[in-house]
Amino acid sequence: METPPRRRFGLVLSLVAACLLLSACGRWRDAQAAQSAAGTASHTLDGGRVVHVFAPDFTEPTSPALVIGLHGGMGNGLQFRENSGFDAVAAEHGFVVAYPDGTSIWGERDQRTWNAGACCGRGADAERAVDDVGFVSDVIDLAVAEYGVDPARVYVAGHSNGAMMAYRLACELSDRIAGVAVVAGSLEVGDCAPTHAVRVLHLHGLADANVRIDGGAGGGISDHAFNSPRLSVAELAHLNGCHGSDAHRDTTNPDVTVTLWAGCDVGADVALVTIDGAEHPWMGRPITRLQRRFAGQPYMDLDATTFIWDWFEADG
Repeated sequence: METPPRRRFGLVLSLVAACLLLSACGRWRDAQAAQSAAGTASHTLDGGRVVHVFAPDFTEPTSPALVIGLHGGMGNGLQFRENSGFDAVAAEHGFVVAYPDGTSIWGERDQRTWNAGACCGRGADAERAVDDVGFVSDVIDLAVAEYGVDPARVYVAGHSNGAMMAYRLACELSDRIAGVAVVAGSLEVGDCAPTHAVRVLHLHGLADANVRIDGGAGGGISDHAFNSPRLSVAELAHLNGCHGSDAHRDTTNPDVTVTLWAGCDVGADVALVTIDGAEHPWMGRPITRLQRRFAGQPYMDLDATTFIWDWFEADG
């Protein structure tokens, strides 16, 4: 059984329109006041791996959704927490956010990467082959046990190398992941075989020189030829039983084009949102001068964080 394509296409376009409005894209700032009653804690799991968790102040018993935020290469969990602004959106909408740390690329330094398959850093080296899929599964166990999250509403949002890791989780942890949202990444595992349907949202800037939309060597520091992001999302669409796609340029912002696949299995919607002029950084949030040096300027006319949560929240 499949979701009616017109209904799904209209939903995605309405999400785009909402996140393009300045008032909607800025509402996370208004929600920051709600964080004062909330809490953040860092947990060390077996093997010494660390995850930072933000949980709103729930006034009554609830089983909230969980969003796992995966930082990009050379980043870390706390950096992505600050950069993405997911805490404020979580405080407003009542879900838990986990920010795990990847593997340090230089000893004890806090520049970290994920083993997303062919990329990136020490964690993906054949000799090390860090089990980041198992680590994320442990993070889910922690969130269920300590924060009472709904195991049927676990989502992953990742940037760059973290986006590649999100794709790997869609392939290898689909029994525990309801949906993934990737920003500026690609599928870097050779044999993707999900056992359950996983919703996929891919956001990508057409001016991204680090992970180019059609693949190949990027201009970043990874020294890696990436798979095509266009083909990556198309592969997940194929695995989700989708057939055919339709592209539509948004009427409120001509930079934005939404491609939505049709005929997908229930619970397996797939969408690609491309943005003319957008470079590699997480969209809609300010970054540091050093980050701009390596990744380019952030595109500020679409808020990736709000857009992604609205996509997750529309699940079902």
